[in-house]
Amino acid sequence: MSQRQERLRTPKSYRDTSVPVDRSAAHIEALLTDFGAEATSLTKMRHGDQARVELRFIYHGIMYAIQVPLGGEPREHRQRMRALVWFTKASLEAVVFGLLSAEEALLPYAEIRAASGHRTTVGRALLAAFDKPTIALPRVSPEEMLSVLGAKAVPMKALPAPRKDGSDER
Repeated sequence: MSQRQERLRTPKSYRDTSVPVDRSAAHIEALLTDFGAEATSLTKMRHGDQARVELRFIYHGIMYAIQVPLGGEPREHRQRMRALVWFTKASLEAVVFGLLSAEEALLPYAEIRAASGHRTTVGRALLAAFDKPTIALPRVSPEEMLSVLGAKAVPMKALPAPRKDGSDER
């Protein structure tokens, strides 16, 4: 599977963090418990010189799993765990404030059984499906989308019509 990686500079608030990984993990588990998660688990795994963390929780009977590569250096571990804290907090607050439903915010992380029988998440299954050359998303025109939604197109003008005399004054 080809994977894009967009890179921004590490924000200063994360770059110099001294918050230990264990404290970030406790913060995440507390956020999930306050949100109403029925069970939480945060596991740190190491493979060679690389580490990753897997956050798993049950919410309304559905298992969710988020895996985050932590990198090789302790500093990277601290930075990425702080980013995971804020990602988790922002996702849950989007639900609390009604910006998204829990399903919308968490669906990519919902665990399912793949056709092979292995556990995966909805997001990973979709990414794998997009990587197959036989699967393509259909192209849909705006008019078709509106008809599916039961709406009618309303003509909109982004800019005023040009003047008949050719002048550009508005």
